[in-house]
Amino acid sequence: MYNIKNLNRLYDSAPTTEATYYSKLAIIELCGWIELSMDSIAEHFANKHLKTQPFKNSFQSLIENNYGFDYKRNFRKMLNQTIGLHNMEKIELKINLTGCITILDSTLDILKKLRNDAAHTYIGTTTTYQSPSVTKSQLEIVYPILKEISKEIRKVK
Repeated sequence: MYNIKNLNRLYDSAPTTEATYYSKLAIIELCGWIELSMDSIAEHFANKHLKTQPFKNSFQSLIENNYGFDYKRNFRKMLNQTIGLHNMEKIELKINLTGCITILDSTLDILKKLRNDAAHTYIGTTTTYQSPSVTKSQLEIVYPILKEISKEIRKVK
């Protein structure tokens, strides 16, 4: 993700007082990207498979009322409602053979706490955030798993 890479570059060249802003922004940026990516995965399926306006409206309401990027409470719940429990179970069982759903879930839990801290505090003299390079490494964990989930959902008929 270009924004995280750019924030990391800015962080590396910034004075300590400014670097904290780049760290905070990188966390918020990554979490926003994850949430939108999750919505996009579900939207792709819905756009391909839902044919009537009442069901399209139901899906739109589902997306609009889904705030967050927690794996079980947000993403899995949204996909269960969009692609069905049976399809989600098959996809998750296939993908989780390597344990990546557990990795995704735990990484998202960490990011949720970091994001909440970043979004609900101000930068003070003792405020610290992980460096953008750490945030970038979390992106590198999450991205391929979301990509794999998306790939499997695209196979659902």
